Amino acid sequence: MIRRDSHIVSIAATDRSVTMDYQTPARFLGVFHSHLITQATVNEDGSVDISHPWLSILYDENDGFDQAIHDAIESRMGDLLDTAALSGALPLSLKAQMLDRMYEAFEMNQGSLVGN
Repeated sequence: MIRRDSHIVSIAATDRSVTMDYQTPARFLGVFHSHLITQATVNEDGSVDISHPWLSILYDENDGFDQAIHDAIESRMGDLLDTAALSGALPLSLKAQMLDRMYEAFEMNQGSLVGN
């Protein structure tokens, strides 16, 4: 279950996807401790997209963090989306479970970030 967490910037759900914006530690210009928003989106077909705002080019993160988050989220979605008979919009209960698993993936990888 997602708890109150200051790292969660926003969550959103459409008929066909769920999105979480999560604040991750990073270093501005490679020197100053700061935060960067990492956006993860899971689509109804199970595909996972990881993105950042355009200004992320000014920040350093650990190499491979985006791939680690992508893989962690994707591995947590497989059984959810495989067992759901999806025709049309994603059910609300499934969206809640998807967001919960996205949160788990971010939490699991939080310790490996540059700003820590």
